[in-house]
Amino acid sequence: MEYDGSNRAEAVRQMKAHHEFLAPLTGSPYLRNDALKLQILEFPQKFLYYHLERPPLVFDLMVASISLFGYAEVWFRMPSFLLGLSIFILLPFFIRKMDKKINATALITAFTAIVVSFDWWSSSQHALLDTAIAVFLFLSVASMLVFLENKKNLWIILSGVFLGFAILSKGQPAGMMAFPLMFLIITKEINIKQLLLFILSTSLIVSFWFIPAVSRFGFTQVVSTFIGFAGQRFATEDTTQKAPVYWYARWWFDTFRPGFSLFLVLLALDFLKRNFNKRQLLLLSYIIGSFVIYSVAKNKVWWYVLPIIPAVSLYIYHSLSHHLRGKTFSVFQLSLVIIFSSLPVFLYQRTVVALLYGIVVFAINLFVLTRKSFLLGKFNIFPYGILLTLMFFFFNFPQILPIYPETKNVSLYYKNLPGNKCLYVQDMPYESALYYSDAGEINYLQPETKLSEDCINYLMTTDVLKVSQPVYTKEDIRLYKIDDK
Repeated sequence: MEYDGSNRAEAVRQMKAHHEFLAPLTGSPYLRNDALKLQILEFPQKFLYYHLERPPLVFDLMVASISLFGYAEVWFRMPSFLLGLSIFILLPFFIRKMDKKINATALITAFTAIVVSFDWWSSSQHALLDTAIAVFLFLSVASMLVFLENKKNLWIILSGVFLGFAILSKGQPAGMMAFPLMFLIITKEINIKQLLLFILSTSLIVSFWFIPAVSRFGFTQVVSTFIGFAGQRFATEDTTQKAPVYWYARWWFDTFRPGFSLFLVLLALDFLKRNFNKRQLLLLSYIIGSFVIYSVAKNKVWWYVLPIIPAVSLYIYHSLSHHLRGKTFSVFQLSLVIIFSSLPVFLYQRTVVALLYGIVVFAINLFVLTRKSFLLGKFNIFPYGILLTLMFFFFNFPQILPIYPETKNVSLYYKNLPGNKCLYVQDMPYESALYYSDAGEINYLQPETKLSEDCINYLMTTDVLKVSQPVYTKEDIRLYKIDDK
């Protein structure tokens, strides 16, 4: 797959090859820092670059995976996949920690909400960092919830430890934990000693990377790169990721429809009934705070809000268990809402259509849950509602499909060409070309680009060049031999 999956895999391969495990290492043309470059010994004209904007935990897990099992693509993806599956154990585990008497209907509904999350399965199949940070942030938030219940310092320490692992997984997005932490401070649910325990436990985990990284690259390089990247991504607009403020809501009506629809209607019902306990308020501080921050940011990508999804499922459980025990509505009414929320209609339509349909579903769901009686309300259709939801999702299960699958063939052809070679790309993603070609370093070809005099220069592109014939073509991707003329 183009973009981040191939880019992460290339970093892992170079880290393993050069025995560098403190930072991702690639010859990517993106985010180069000349103060952080490493010359490739076999090709002195080529350089790799350390990327201190991302900590190395997930990269190192992938290094371990391919070291044990080999370079097949599945082993690059395996750490993310296993972490993705772990949420289906962790969610009921923490619910059991917080509720001595579990409401089975609420648990099954919350569990199903994340099982049918398109983005969760999509991320888990990629060699990405986002599944890891999502799981560790969930562990941190869930540990805070347990701490709210028993006030044992162990759980606030564990929350800090898991936040440390979240920081080491992807770095800056772990700042989402500031919202629930502020909630604990404002509501005086945590004292100074416990706050210090939280900070120290987080700092201890992060120090295992931060101290060696500072020793190797210098304090200024580590801190300025790490913080500068976060500011750039938040404030500097990327034309390929520009979207309106409501984009995530629109996206979730397609990819997280059952969970998002249930969350919205339960949140509205909780507001109408004034049903907010400390568990729900802490979760809402994390969910809404993070959702708003990412919505106002200039750049939007579906995986940015991935860490919110497990917390939404946990909120569904807590809200639903309260309403079912208090008989606010019946299981029959809930079943109707689950079915309405799961219907695979108006999927991946225009934004206006998606939002209008989401509003209609919300209105219907709210109407259903606030009616006192329903015809046939005694019939147990809950299992059928869950089954239909799973069935609808099964037929829409995410597949990892590259935009240009032929890039692999063209890259392998380049790899087998003789001589000292340099590779450029134009008007296409560079990531999978960099990984499959084993070029080490890759560059964009632009009008001002000066070609290397020490290489046989090649261009991979979707364009048709009039000045020469391609040395190899596979569908839309062409490989040209080029010079400064």
